[in-house]
Amino acid sequence: MANRTDPLAKNIRGTNPQNLVEKIVRTKIYQHTFWKEQCFGLTAETLVDKAMELDHIGGTFGGNRKPTPFLCLILKMLQIQPEKDIVVEFIKNDDYKLDCSYRLIIEKVYSLGFCRYVRILGAFYLRLTGSDVDVYRYLEPLYNDYRKVRQKLSDGRFSLTHVDEVIEELLTKDYSCDIAMPRLKKRWTLEQNDLLEPRKSLSGIADARASCLAFNLMNIGILCGISSHQQLQPASKIETVEILPGFTVLTVYSEKYDGSNSLTIALP
Repeated sequence: MANRTDPLAKNIRGTNPQNLVEKIVRTKIYQHTFWKEQCFGLTAETLVDKAMELDHIGGTFGGNRKPTPFLCLILKMLQIQPEKDIVVEFIKNDDYKLDCSYRLIIEKVYSLGFCRYVRILGAFYLRLTGSDVDVYRYLEPLYNDYRKVRQKLSDGRFSLTHVDEVIEELLTKDYSCDIAMPRLKKRWTLEQNDLLEPRKSLSGIADARASCLAFNLMNIGILCGISSHQQLQPASKIETVEILPGFTVLTVYSEKYDGSNSLTIALP
């Protein structure tokens, strides 16, 4: 009973959603303690709490091929089939207008603080169940998320990877975390059929915003210096030192640059 798919869940790609996980892996999950104790009775709301507890990703590991909690939660999402709006909120991290029925779930995500593993969980689920257009639309922006994540390898050891590398695997590889990825149409095919707009580089947008800010700072001047005798001087040199997820980080130098008269600005 606890392993049955929600009666209200719709078929995905013509089959029961849980069948997207191969039977041998699915059986391993059903037999695992985490599934029996932690995933029993989870709803879309309580799933958020479990997702926030994740501290690594991965498929199966060890001689007995035990599933990771990440893999168990993926199967649970396939079982209960949360609304698309909730999955999108797992992936995104900005203000999103929702119906009242979803408000409590999203407020809980915000109150607990956004987690990189929640983002990957949502992206993984959408890759399995979403349309080709939605997969590209919501996953490609995550190429600009360079945060580190822990990944459990098949031998039980941990390695470090990054969110953008996980997204690259989801979009280009046939398998991820021991789950076969559904066939994904090539991006250029969707563009030719006017189903998807050409991809825009977020780093290019960030550079454009940085140039605009640089022009304004050059004209109005900025406060430079770190000592007590700070004074207003025009900015003579502005460098984009790093592009972070959601921010353009600039270093601005005054006319009398001596190695210390600089100001770092994070532009959201």
